[in-house]
Amino acid sequence: MWQPIADTNSKNILDAIDTFIAQLRLSKKSLSDLEKNFSKANDYRSNIPRQGKGFLSPLTDVLVYVNDEKGVIAKIANALFEKGIDIRDIELLKIREKEGGVFRLSFDSEKHAEQAITILESIQYKAFLKE
Repeated sequence: MWQPIADTNSKNILDAIDTFIAQLRLSKKSLSDLEKNFSKANDYRSNIPRQGKGFLSPLTDVLVYVNDEKGVIAKIANALFEKGIDIRDIELLKIREKEGGVFRLSFDSEKHAEQAITILESIQYKAFLKE
C-alpha cells in the first residue's frame, strides 16, 4: 500500500526532504555562528550608555556594603519591598569569601534611592549614593 503512495508522491517527498536538509544546514550554521552572534550582541550592549542601560529614564545607584552571609540579598530585597521601594537593577560589584562585598542597587529616582539608604541603614547596612 505504501509503495504506490511513495511512487505517486516521490517529487513532493524529495522536495520535503530537500527543504528539511536546508533547514538542518541553517540550524548547523546558526550554531557555528553562535559565538560570533553573542560577541556582536555584547558589542551592541556595551555601546548603550550606562545611565540608560535598558531603561527609558536614568537610574540612581546606591552602593551597599554587606558581609558574606546567607540570605543577605533576601534581607535587603524584603526590607525595601516592605516599604514599597522597587529595585530596578542589581549588580554584585565585588565579593570576598568570608569577608563581604558591595552591591549596586539602582532605583528609578533619587528620592527612592535616599529612602532605600535610610531603610538599609535601619537594618545595619552601610549604604551610599554612587557618585
